[in-house]
Amino acid sequence: MVNLNADPALNELLVYYLKEDRTVVGRSDAPGPPDIQLTGLGIESLHCELVIELDQSLYLVPYPKALTCVNGEKIDKRRVLHHGDRILWGNHHFFRLNSPAGAAPALTGEHSINIEFRHDFLCS
Repeated sequence: MVNLNADPALNELLVYYLKEDRTVVGRSDAPGPPDIQLTGLGIESLHCELVIELDQSLYLVPYPKALTCVNGEKIDKRRVLHHGDRILWGNHHFFRLNSPAGAAPALTGEHSINIEFRHDFLCS
């Protein structure tokens, strides 16, 4: 997972590597600190988890009341993720999934991040 930011100086600076089976996302005040710790509006104490199944499929499982969007669609149940998927957690945390097993190209050229990139993430 890489963070996305409208500021080119900050874009893709943070990289989060997922654990082999389950990675938990949430705030640092959660019981048993999450693997990926985020702060800010809309981030729940325990926000979601990323689960890698035996067949190497990756699933995002949002927790109740946790604002989570994938490719601009608000999700409230388990969903498979693919290389290049755009994820919004809470109100301000934008990420893109980079999977070594994925074949989709990274966002480049006309798809590069610009000041209007948030439109690609907004939940519908």
